[in-house]
Amino acid sequence: MIKTDTLRTPKKAALERPWKDNRERAIWIGAELKRRGLSFSELARREGVSTAAFTNTAAGAANANLEPVIAEAIERDQVWLFPEHYRAGERIAKVRGSNRTPLVDQGKVKRREAA
Repeated sequence: MIKTDTLRTPKKAALERPWKDNRERAIWIGAELKRRGLSFSELARREGVSTAAFTNTAAGAANANLEPVIAEAIERDQVWLFPEHYRAGERIAKVRGSNRTPLVDQGKVKRREAA
């Protein structure tokens, strides 16, 4: 049995995110990686993607494949790192509607008449 008086609850400051915006988050993640002897470039080589893919993800671009890699590298929960991509602990599905109309319907493409 665990004695409850020996358990330490996390301080409020430990739960707060140390950044104010996405740019600061990317800088903070870079510093955490450096503290662990890693970099965005090293993670990119390991995963076979560009360094820009990692820096963009750290800055807030949604990437369900790279977010867990970053979170694991700095030993943080990805929901904590990227809260805007989650609702109630579940990833928010990215839904893209078709916002394009065919060029033919816009009158920008002339239809050829059969010869």
